[in-house]
Parts: sequence; structure tokens; C-alpha cells
Amino acid sequence: MAQARAELGYVDFLRGRYDRAERWLTDALTFASGSPSVEAKALTYLGTVESDRANYRRATGLLEQAVKLSGTAGEPRRQAFGLSMLGRINLFRGALDVAAEQLDASIKLAQHDHWLAFLPWPQALQGEVQLARADPAGASALLQQAFARACRLGDPCWEGISARGLALVAAAAGETSQAFTLLSDAHARANRLADPYVWLDGYILDAQCQLGREHGHPDTQAWVETLRTLASRTGMKELLLRSLLHGAALGNQGDATAAAIIAVEIEDSR
Repeated sequence: MAQARAELGYVDFLRGRYDRAERWLTDALTFASGSPSVEAKALTYLGTVESDRANYRRATGLLEQAVKLSGTAGEPRRQAFGLSMLGRINLFRGALDVAAEQLDASIKLAQHDHWLAFLPWPQALQGEVQLARADPAGASALLQQAFARACRLGDPCWEGISARGLALVAAAAGETSQAFTLLSDAHARANRLADPYVWLDGYILDAQCQLGREHGHPDTQAWVETLRTLASRTGMKELLLRSLLHGAALGNQGDATAAAIIAVEIEDSR
């Protein structure tokens, strides 16, 4: 019963139905009957839900519990997943050293347990850390490896996140046309199945908005509106904030004020 609820919560999480996911996962914890494995699964997914919604302090607490319980249950793959999500939070917080350490631990656990099907995710996030550290060469090496492996696996999410990162590498090298092409490709890859990871769709849109603003792309306003609609509907506050900041930069009236309000909410949850 608890396992089934956890899996239903995971499906709703991927679809951006976060309130429903939270209810399923809270129920899973209630019926876990003291099982570290089931508790770890539910806590991992709950932490990821809160991370997607930019409730970073709560997400961190849940994911840290999940990583600890996964160790108790002897589940290194669950540990690797939880550590990757903690790394993502710290990437967004700008705590790059902490993010790099957590993502490296995630990669090592996955490699040690031969979970090669998962590796592109933490590798792609680690590539973004290297980009944030102004190391495009290091980022490119990680992202190329992640993208190649994701393509061999045929995993839309992993292909999408690594293609997004490669687009940012191209943009940093001044290859603007290639960057736009890669972002379009990332969007198509991430959305080719019926139930894509909604947060990733928004994350790719955010990069399109940013690059579009910087280079005056004619579709930028439409991208911003699409991102705002998606983020508002699902409650993804980080991406909602970014859409408002993009809109403010384009001169959309009232977006700067709304962005300031959302920014305070996110800061209070860090």
C-alpha cells in the first residue's frame, strides 16, 4: 500500500501535480510501517517536490533524511538520487562547492553500484556547476559525456538536461546560433514522451528566455509568457520568479514588482 502510494506520488511529481503528489507521498509515509526503504523513497520524492517548488529549506531537510535512511536501508541508488537533488538545490543557492561535493558523491555512488542509466543527471548538473565556476571546458567535457550516455539510453529527461547545458556552453563560447538550436533540440527531446518532467520543460524554457533576451530573439516574449503560465499553474516559484525577471527586462509593466515579492518568498524558504 505504501509503495503504491509512493509510486503514484512520483508520477504526479513528474507531471507537475505537486499538491496531489504531496498527498500521495504523505500517505505513503503514514503507511510505511517503519520501513526505512519505503520511508526513504517517500522522503526522496517529497524533497524533490519541494525543491521543484523552491521550498529549499524544507526540501533540504527531507532529502537529508532520505539520504540517511537510504544508507540505513542499504540502497545506494536512492542515496545517489537524493544527493543529486541536494546538489541541484545548492547549485541554485549559489553554494557551488557544496553542490559540487554532493554531485560528485552522487556520481561515485551510481558508478560504484553500476547505475549507469542514472549518471547523465548528476553529470549534467555538475556541468552546470562548472559553468557557474567559469570553467566552460570542464563543463563541456561533463555535458558531452552526459549527453552521449543519455542518447545511448534513449532517456528524454537526461537528453534534455544535458542538451540544455551544452547550449549554455555554446552561448558562453559566442556560438549563439548553435545555442538556440541546441535549446530547441533540448525542448523537443525532453517532451517527446506523453508525460515529460514538467520542471525540466520550464528549466529549458528559462534558458531560451535568457538567451532570447540577450540576443533579441523574436520569440522571446512568447517564451516568457509560456514559462510564466507553466510556473504559475504548477507552483514552481523559482521558475515563476525567472519568468517575471525576464518580463521586467523586456519592459512588461508590473513584472519587477511581482518579481520582488516572489524573491522574498524564495529567500525566506532558503
